[in-house]
Amino acid sequence: MTTIRVLVGGLAAIIGAAQAHAEARVEFILDGSGSMLGKAGGEAKVTAAKRVMSALLRDIKLPPDSTIGLTLYGHRRKGDCADIERLGPVGYARRERLVAAVAALKAKGRTPIADSLAMVGESLKAREGATSIVLVSDGIESCGKDPCAVARKLRERYGINLVIHVVGFDVRKGQDQLKCIARAGGGGYHAAADPQALAKKLGAIRVAVQTAAKPKIITVTASPLSAILVTPLTLEGFPKVEEIGIFKSGYRKRCASVYDWYWGERVARAKEAGKKIVVTPGAYDIVVKTAGAPKTTRLVVGLEVPSKRTVTVNTDRAIAAIKVPKMKGIEHKGVYVVTAGQTRSAGTVTNASYHIQAAKTFGVVMPVEADCPYDVLLNTGQTHFLPIAEKVAAKPGGLLVIK
Repeated sequence: MTTIRVLVGGLAAIIGAAQAHAEARVEFILDGSGSMLGKAGGEAKVTAAKRVMSALLRDIKLPPDSTIGLTLYGHRRKGDCADIERLGPVGYARRERLVAAVAALKAKGRTPIADSLAMVGESLKAREGATSIVLVSDGIESCGKDPCAVARKLRERYGINLVIHVVGFDVRKGQDQLKCIARAGGGGYHAAADPQALAKKLGAIRVAVQTAAKPKIITVTASPLSAILVTPLTLEGFPKVEEIGIFKSGYRKRCASVYDWYWGERVARAKEAGKKIVVTPGAYDIVVKTAGAPKTTRLVVGLEVPSKRTVTVNTDRAIAAIKVPKMKGIEHKGVYVVTAGQTRSAGTVTNASYHIQAAKTFGVVMPVEADCPYDVLLNTGQTHFLPIAEKVAAKPGGLLVIK
């Protein structure tokens, strides 16, 4: 079977095979509160966090069209719950700007986690793609709000397009709250007791984010395709094929009139012979229009086209034709070829409306279906049609002349 590979972007999940690739975004939230001045593993937590976060920003591998954002809180003023600074998002190739912001961070103030999450969430309103948020904090919300409720609302708003990961760095108080944020945000909670553990936990999150951001390859089984090749008509004296129609088989019986090009379920058409016409496997009727002929001609009825095959229709062997040369002393308004046995009355045909072919003059080559019995009529202009040949059939590739 044929396979189609579809690329779908997203950090959290694959939303259907037909969805277009959307850019990935990663948002980091870093704690700059006063408690980060405390030590973990013999090193100030803020120093360790800045070093590990800078390395993460430099080492993370994301698709070129990805964006990265950074939110810092508590790093500029003491006791100010509005001390939140949002940077970016910047393009993946320009993430060094965020590294510089991390390097300049100084731990000073409060811990407004809820408002930081809300600020990041608000920035996502115009996006269609998915986002991962990574929060690094050493403690509990200190501004009287509920960050877990904010995480829950963001998840409800953006669904699986949003995932929140949380790293608790040397958390002394508030671990349950941080776990709740991760759980409500559809991500995981990672506890790090010292700088080495912090690097390890953020490294694991980096791998998860990179994997999720990488476009997914989905393999879809396609319907099998086949083709029909109708060869050019090269028989001497026959008119040129000007158009080919491929119809679902069954809309007309063999040897009946192809009264209208638009009757039946046409699945394909081509302006010239000699080129493959792509179809799905099935049974088809092949109909052609030829130069100068007012009617279409059926070449094949019920042509079986198997899966993944090209079936060739030899036009020279499938088509036939009838011609009535000039009849001396006979004036007429047209020569008609009709299905044999139409209603008769007193030796005349009362209705030739559903004719196979017609010509206004003698000597016209009229393409017909091969091996089919036809009556050839002359319109005398006296309200009836006179049969000049009955139940005649032209052989494949043959020209039947009525003298």
